[in-house]
Amino acid sequence: MDSTPLERRERDTVTVTDQTKIIEGITATVVRDVATHDGTVLERTFDWYAQDKEGNVWYLGEDTAAFGPKGKIDTSGSWEAGVNDAEPGIVMEANPQIPDAYRQEYLAGQAEDTAWVVQLGGTVTVPYGKVRNTLTADTSPGRR
Repeated sequence: MDSTPLERRERDTVTVTDQTKIIEGITATVVRDVATHDGTVLERTFDWYAQDKEGNVWYLGEDTAAFGPKGKIDTSGSWEAGVNDAEPGIVMEANPQIPDAYRQEYLAGQAEDTAWVVQLGGTVTVPYGKVRNTLTADTSPGRR
């Protein structure tokens, strides 16, 4: 018996919209993120981002829906800064340095992702070519 895990290819389409949302007095840009497999929507998320004067990009929350079998919808990953003690986090530093560590999001028991900068200046090959001067961050997934 082969114990190799089954592979499933997913497509993740991220779209920066022209929509905004005010969160704790901050104007955030709405980014739509849709994950699909063979044309079936697995998850649809609206993420809220804002950039500060120093250039850091803050993550202010998300409205997410994961679509399960038989039409079941799970919104448990949703959170918004300022609601139920949720706090925003930094998703991208303006001037990352090794070994920076930062919280990307925070809602106790639900959204607790953190990141540590572990490499700067790398190169990654993607379908349209090579991307240079990349950043590698080791992340810890929050509880979902």
